[in-house]
Amino acid sequence: MSTKKQEEQLFNQLIFSNEEEWAIETLKDLISNHETCKNSYFWSSSLSANGRRATEQRYSRYEEFNLENGGLLVVKQNLSQSCRHTYYSMNIYIKDNDIEIRNMNLKTLNSLLNQYLTYSLESQPVTL
Repeated sequence: MSTKKQEEQLFNQLIFSNEEEWAIETLKDLISNHETCKNSYFWSSSLSANGRRATEQRYSRYEEFNLENGGLLVVKQNLSQSCRHTYYSMNIYIKDNDIEIRNMNLKTLNSLLNQYLTYSLESQPVTL
C-alpha cells in the first residue's frame, strides 16, 4: 500500500501535468468501474462470443496520466470472459519516473481524487 506522503508526492506530480476536469472525471470513472467489476467473478457470461467481447470492451479501461517530470501514471483495468467465468484485474503503476510507490490500489485512486477535489475547491475564487 502507498503511504500518505507518497500519495501527496504523486498528486503534486499530477496536478500541473493534466487538465483538472479531465483528471477528476477520469478518476471518478475508474473508481466507479472498479466498484462495478470487483465482484465480476460471480457474473454470468454471455452465451455468444460477440456478447462476451462486448462486455470485455465495455468494462476494460486503460488510462495514462502525465507526471510533471515526464513519467506516466498508468491505470489498467482488464475484464475478460470465458464461456463460464469472468475475470477482472486492476493494475496501477508508474512508468519512467523516480517516484517509488509499490502496491498502488483503489485507496491510491480515492486519495488522488479527494486531493483533486480539495485542490479545485480551494483554487476557486470566492464571490460574495
